[in-house]
Amino acid sequence: MMLLIATSIGVMAVILLTAVGEGARDYITSEFRDLGTNLIIVIPGKNETSGGGGPADLAGIAPRDLTLEDAISLEQIGTIKNISPIVIGESPASFGGFERDVPVIGTTPSFLSVRRWEMREGNFLPGVTLDRSPPVCAIGKEVEKELFGTSRAVGQWLRVGDRRCRVTGIIDSEGRAIGIDVQKIVVMPVSLATALFNRPSLFRIIAEAESRIYMDQIKKDIIRIIK
Repeated sequence: MMLLIATSIGVMAVILLTAVGEGARDYITSEFRDLGTNLIIVIPGKNETSGGGGPADLAGIAPRDLTLEDAISLEQIGTIKNISPIVIGESPASFGGFERDVPVIGTTPSFLSVRRWEMREGNFLPGVTLDRSPPVCAIGKEVEKELFGTSRAVGQWLRVGDRRCRVTGIIDSEGRAIGIDVQKIVVMPVSLATALFNRPSLFRIIAEAESRIYMDQIKKDIIRIIK
């Protein structure tokens, strides 16, 4: 089992929902309300990425978790424009004697446009692909302020857990993403995040269609590939 949600022309609709009540349906829909259009969100039936209480916990038990290999397989669908796998977690981040716990999102560069974020400075995960993971990261404005103060953060090396990543950009947007305050986050390549948290399973996979006319076929292809 898995959950597929699709967005088209700014409207979101639950396409396939297994063993989910109305409350869970509303929770899941609100999670992705501010995303772009022509998107299909793949959610495992069982949430392995957090301690419980999330919407996927209510979506039934999946035969297996979503993996990075699933995302790579979906990338081969010709009518998919972008794939954004997502890993989430929390870790201490430190620089120059300052440290704070931060929510971490592991993903790919296309997540920037999916979330409709803007950068105040620098770039969002340059050089990152599904199978290439340079040690780079983008940070929220509050992380920049608390860890770097008046120093320029872009170009500096930030320690996150037992990993190091070079700050390549500052996210200018505010609000929340997947329930997380954007100003407080560190975003890194998805494979770097899976290594950081020692967790091969993904929280979500977001697929962006080349056009809304391909949405129905893409959904069928995803269901065929992820069994």
